[in-house]
Amino acid sequence: MERLTQYSGYIMPQDNLQHFITGTQLAQVVAVRHTLERSRTRWPECTGALYYKMNDNYPAASWSCVDWYGAPKPLHYFAQDAFSPVAAVILFEHTDMYGRDVTLPVYLLDDNLDLENKGWTLYVRVFNSKLEQVAGKEFSGNGNKLMVNKLGAISLTSKQTETSPLLFVSEVYSGGKKIFRTFYYMNFEELKGSLFNMPRTTLQMVVKGNKVLI
Repeated sequence: MERLTQYSGYIMPQDNLQHFITGTQLAQVVAVRHTLERSRTRWPECTGALYYKMNDNYPAASWSCVDWYGAPKPLHYFAQDAFSPVAAVILFEHTDMYGRDVTLPVYLLDDNLDLENKGWTLYVRVFNSKLEQVAGKEFSGNGNKLMVNKLGAISLTSKQTETSPLLFVSEVYSGGKKIFRTFYYMNFEELKGSLFNMPRTTLQMVVKGNKVLI
């Protein structure tokens, strides 16, 4: 409990049980997904990666990504992104880069060489706490023959990183279709609970026959 409280306290205020649960699960995402992604970028020095663990054999406060009752935790979805055969990965040395100049490597991962004979574009976009885009970078190619491609880097100034949270979105498009998307949350230590203080999303739903458009 002491360790879980420490991890949760990096992200959420320590004032109630719900914040404790949310904080531990978001900390789990940070601890596991970045490790998996870094391992994949190190091919062939690293030839495989697994994480502990998917499910529980009895109700417990544990490091599983699906609880005893079958409910997925946030990590379950980020682990799917981290293991996606085609993925756009950003490597981070620190989760807190508030007010600092940073340069972050960007990788295109393609385990099955799905893009061997296809054109592709990788986008990285960076957003502040108001969901305003503060930076962006585009990489593109025609064909791919490597499982791990270090495409370059995206650089941010100290002014651009002066926000809590700092959000990164990475996407891959090929053949006019989006084939991968994930996001990263950083600078959460500067303002506890900042991930839940951003502008609220509005949704619209339209039903046409047997189709629902959200």
